[in-house]
Amino acid sequence: MGKIILLDELTSSQIAAGEVVERPASVVKEMVENSIDAGSTRISVEIKNGGIKYIKIDDNGSGMEPDDCIIAFDKHATSKIKSSDDLFSISTLGFRGEALASIAAVSKVTLRTKTRSNENGTYVVIEGGELIESGQCGAKDGTSFTVENLFYNTPARYKFLMRDQTEASYVAEAMERIALSHPEISFRLTSDKKQILFTPGGDLLTAIYGVFGKDISDKVVSCAFSEDNVKVTGFCGKKELTYGNRNRQIAFVNGRFVKSKTVSAAIDEAYRTLTMKGRFPFAVLNIELPFSRVDVNVHPAKTEVRFADNNQVFRAVYHAITSAIYEQIEQPAEFHETSKFETVSETPAVYTAPKAPKTPETVIPKTPETVIPKTPEIAVKPEIKPSDLKTSDAAANAPLAEYIKKKYEEPLGAKEQGVFSGLDIGVKSGKVITKSEVKEEPKDPQFTGEFFDVYKYGRVIGQLLETYILLEFNGAFYMIDQHAAHERLKYEEIKSRLLGNDNSSSELLLPITVRLGASEMIRFNEIREALEKLGFEIDEFGADSIIIRSIPTMLSESNAESFVVTAIGSPRTGEGMINVFPDHAVYTMACKAAIKGNMKLSDVEIRSLLDKLATVKNPGTCPHGRPIILKMTQYEIERRFHRA
Repeated sequence: MGKIILLDELTSSQIAAGEVVERPASVVKEMVENSIDAGSTRISVEIKNGGIKYIKIDDNGSGMEPDDCIIAFDKHATSKIKSSDDLFSISTLGFRGEALASIAAVSKVTLRTKTRSNENGTYVVIEGGELIESGQCGAKDGTSFTVENLFYNTPARYKFLMRDQTEASYVAEAMERIALSHPEISFRLTSDKKQILFTPGGDLLTAIYGVFGKDISDKVVSCAFSEDNVKVTGFCGKKELTYGNRNRQIAFVNGRFVKSKTVSAAIDEAYRTLTMKGRFPFAVLNIELPFSRVDVNVHPAKTEVRFADNNQVFRAVYHAITSAIYEQIEQPAEFHETSKFETVSETPAVYTAPKAPKTPETVIPKTPETVIPKTPEIAVKPEIKPSDLKTSDAAANAPLAEYIKKKYEEPLGAKEQGVFSGLDIGVKSGKVITKSEVKEEPKDPQFTGEFFDVYKYGRVIGQLLETYILLEFNGAFYMIDQHAAHERLKYEEIKSRLLGNDNSSSELLLPITVRLGASEMIRFNEIREALEKLGFEIDEFGADSIIIRSIPTMLSESNAESFVVTAIGSPRTGEGMINVFPDHAVYTMACKAAIKGNMKLSDVEIRSLLDKLATVKNPGTCPHGRPIILKMTQYEIERRFHRA
């Protein structure tokens, strides 16, 4: 007897529901998208217990005809497409006809709807995929869906739902994205009878204000670009508006929220020379292109798309952002002379690319003269000026090592490269010396160990360029990056606080007010107890803001807000303090709290820094993996002077 059987209708529907309906936020997303496709100008959503027990979506759209109300709950029943050819030019948000059937299979759904041409409305009640009752009723124009007891008949899926607050935050996040993708529509979200999101309907800047607040809307600039059949519009943040994750980088393709590595890479490249590594700028972008040039039918939740030409989309996003943000930055004349970024006029008209060969070289500068090169540690970054970046065409094509030698070593009178151990290139009498050709001394056992003796007993020579600490120890010369060293100390201190019970705090003279989005407010309430254990005193300040009154003693007032926002935006991996504050959030906090380069330190401060550094577990690198200390042996010094 054969082993293969055909699954019954209920089982197959529940499997389909597992792909389309992951959590209450999935239900809200699918239903609201249907309301948008119906031409609604006002959409309200109400949830209870995070949407697990109750979801209601109400709109003023076109409504449904009585004959369509029951068939709409059949699998693959849709009014959006007619044949397979339509899959290659999808213009609506919904098109598969799976959502209603999938949702009805794992919950109790009540539909009430009325078209403007009908006197009476129609209602339908379906539970577990079975029709319970239907008929005529009194109803206003539009459609109302009520979904109750989600996953009541699939306990295996129900047990994977998160706490009510967590699920509510996912719903709020989905609503924020939809509100930004269709700013012309008014959206309202209520959770447990408390309004947490409202947008009045208007332009995109109004929607950004409604979702993120005035502080964010005041720090964004409009961007626009068109090339051939691709158009990018939206708003991007000024260079100081950055975060520890990509939660506030939101992209839409033809009005549909998507997650695209191509778009993310273009945003990163546009801000590469303006933001710190590990910091992500704000952006809300809508990419419009012919429906036939994008495939949205590649993911069950339709959050991933496939572009016909990734390079074209990359260029469009890149130019849209650079043409906007570089107008906001006061640049020296030298920068404009060497920059290959396209310039735009003072008018807010859509920027149009010149007809140039569509090669990566014409879009993204890659040569040393157009970007600040990543130099060895011997080069001091604060001394680099835009005027230093002017090079001839010959220099542009020269190897990077030769370019660096000419730029940064010859002015100091050095004739060779590779001064510090760790550099692979050396030059002697015009000849390149590889690392294998250089005679190496036996490695200092103290250096290959934990650096303790170097930090503890090294003789302090002084401070170089108010950025590097110079030491002499055991016949060798050492340079220490003071920012990287202090960053390591702050990181260890914060981690120790998270693992311990020390919650000592300092009261702020002037409390800090922070505006949060709807989903962020819900997440704040989730981690509020953990923040208080860390030493924060934070209260809610209205429906969409918090006020920080006290901060842990290890933090400074200048970076308290950044720490809290990063912690709120970080995904949690479980319970406990370490999971509430993941490593990347602590990295960011340590970096901001540490002393910076170009900061003069007294002899006492230098000695204190070194003594503390000798006590940490990993005193060789900062939390990001950059070296704290570089060594040059006596042999290397003598070789520089041709004495060896």
